[in-house]
Amino acid sequence: MGKRERGVLSHWNDGRGFGFIQPEGSAPEDALFVHVRAFPDRRALPVGMDLTFERGTDPRGRPCALAVRPRESLRRVLWRSLFRLQAQAAALAFMALLGLGFWASVVPAFLVLAYLVFSHLTYGVYLWDKAGAIRGAWRADPRLLYALAFLGGWPGALIAQDRLRHLTKNDRFRRFFWLATTFNVLTACWFLTPDGRFWSEAIPLVLQRLFGA
Repeated sequence: MGKRERGVLSHWNDGRGFGFIQPEGSAPEDALFVHVRAFPDRRALPVGMDLTFERGTDPRGRPCALAVRPRESLRRVLWRSLFRLQAQAAALAFMALLGLGFWASVVPAFLVLAYLVFSHLTYGVYLWDKAGAIRGAWRADPRLLYALAFLGGWPGALIAQDRLRHLTKNDRFRRFFWLATTFNVLTACWFLTPDGRFWSEAIPLVLQRLFGA
């Protein structure tokens, strides 16, 4: 096991899965390359975070950082864990409320089914996009991810962003994502109004007429 050094994550390219670590006491030009595979669970740490690492070489023999670990206080670890849990808690709480609403005959079955299907589909697309970012291969069009969030996949997207540590630093993407999510939640709430419940009962009948025997 190599000697561990201290440093700061000075730059990170989330789309390509690599960045640079500034070793403690070194000049800017001595920044060390680091790949996402060097992080625990292949999840990059936030830019500016203090960390420890080992020096090594990549398959081409170039110097790089390996076995990267965060160097932070227990208080900071607890706060970071709490914020990470919020996204998953919000998604799971929303799905639980939908389930209770369906059980109480307030939420239509097709709405619950749509959230389940699109959340699983969205998680799969995020997983594919993350793999493409690491390999430098095919990437999903952001408009596809916005559409999936709008159609009911935002709970799956929140869980994917947290578990995969993917698309969490792209401010432009997150703004549009939250706009799509907010509009989606408002639409779901509208289905609980008298007019919305009328249409929630009418939509399955229309679909049955169009695609039924």
